[in-house]
Amino acid sequence: MEEALTKREKRELSKEKKAQEEKRQNYSRAFRKMATWIPIVLIVGVIGYGIYGAVTSTSKEGSPSVLSSEISAEDHVKGNPDSDIVIVEYSDFQCPACAYYSGFMKKLLDEKGDEIALVYRHFPLEQIHKNAKVASYAAEAAGSQGKFWEMHDLLFANQSVWENLPDPEKEFTKYAQDLGLNIDQFNTDLKSDETRDRVNNDYRSGIASRVNSTPTFFINGEKIDNPKSYDQLKKLVEDYSP
Repeated sequence: MEEALTKREKRELSKEKKAQEEKRQNYSRAFRKMATWIPIVLIVGVIGYGIYGAVTSTSKEGSPSVLSSEISAEDHVKGNPDSDIVIVEYSDFQCPACAYYSGFMKKLLDEKGDEIALVYRHFPLEQIHKNAKVASYAAEAAGSQGKFWEMHDLLFANQSVWENLPDPEKEFTKYAQDLGLNIDQFNTDLKSDETRDRVNNDYRSGIASRVNSTPTFFINGEKIDNPKSYDQLKKLVEDYSP
């Protein structure tokens, strides 16, 4: 066939063959580069994954859930403040489980109030409990007049009354009246920056202590699994006795 081609056609055919040869050589060079780099990339990837696994494993296993902030004068403490057994509870006034466990804690204080200190810290779960934070504000406002624990008990005892109210502050004001508080002062403290700061500080300390549900308990700084019964709670506390 080539004998029948014109000189021009032969030149074009020659150019096409050269172009194909160059293209083949380019593919060959690219393949050799890939063959060189792929093992390196794989090795780096494996090493990187190993380092990542080691780091994440350490962060999960090497950092136990312990209380991040020590007890301070800002905390609400009931029982014996000088006790060797200190229970810190992160709780939400609108949480049904917290209301349930509040009965356990009350009974424990009745029986062992001289042997333990109970510290209450706010951890309102606003995403699911719309009135939890304002309930914490109400407890703090009552606490400013020395009635934190009394308001604490009323909030849990009447949880079903106020939990779905569009404006629970009116109900909380009734509780303040029942406790004989100065209502003007109560309403002022309910909305004060200081009250909000105390609740927010508790919440932040809970986050730092890896609290992610309520109630969450720490005994002597160590996070515990929630006891399934009062007897189990009592046994846990006794195990921490010196």
